[in-house]
Amino acid sequence: MICLAMLNFELTEKGLGLILTNPTLVGTFLGIILAGAFTYYDLWNNKNIPTPLVYLGFAISFVYLLLFYSKSPNILTHILLMMGFVLGGILFSKIGALGEADIWLFASLWNLIPTCTLSGLDMPSIIPLAGLSAILSIVILFPIFMLKLYKYKPKITYKSMLVFFIYTLLAFLIIPFANLQTATLLLVLGLISAIFSAYESHFKDITIEQIKLKDISNGDVVELDKYPKRQINGIDLPKVLDDKTLELLKDKHINKLWIYSKLPPYTPFILIGFVAMMIMCFIGT
Repeated sequence: MICLAMLNFELTEKGLGLILTNPTLVGTFLGIILAGAFTYYDLWNNKNIPTPLVYLGFAISFVYLLLFYSKSPNILTHILLMMGFVLGGILFSKIGALGEADIWLFASLWNLIPTCTLSGLDMPSIIPLAGLSAILSIVILFPIFMLKLYKYKPKITYKSMLVFFIYTLLAFLIIPFANLQTATLLLVLGLISAIFSAYESHFKDITIEQIKLKDISNGDVVELDKYPKRQINGIDLPKVLDDKTLELLKDKHINKLWIYSKLPPYTPFILIGFVAMMIMCFIGT
């Protein structure tokens, strides 16, 4: 019995050691925990992800990168590309297209899993991660938004036709370098994007509402078309609110603002996209 217990302990210890020395497995585990924490606050804390969590998660991921991948010949390239992604993403977030916390989450997951092997090709993991997250969000949100937009009349514009034409052109151009499924996916995404474009003038009607200032937080997106010269009581309104502007609004006793409060959270799609990517990467290896 003692020998069996000792053997079982040795096997368990070896198994645990194998897991702990496998940076991909550990990185996957840490990534799911981090993305899960972001998703929890995004869904149940009024889309307000604590700033300490955002920066702590990135710091942990960066230390992890240096510990496990410092000897990789591509480590410097990864760091430069990752920092460029963060800086560009933060600038992109200022127009309200994506939350700044989402950018930091993408970067953190990229640090934890720097590369992914798909179809025999090694690539930066940010490519399949961002792609899968975007596809999942479009596929899931498209029918939900269409149920809300059905009562509005679409406007077929040059923009919507151009969007579909560009996607169609890309689909045909990549056929020699990819499979038919990828080209078909591009066509479907082009059609969905064109439909959204046709409803663009009505989209804000289902996503904005007046919110009390006490319920508005840093990072909320303002509908600037509701405010002449993008001002209210002489205060310049940014597209994405910051703490300084919120304090000025409180001092001026502004009670409400038109906010894009009905936009869905994006972190759940990043979490699902990360899990899907890792399954595909493990299969790919």
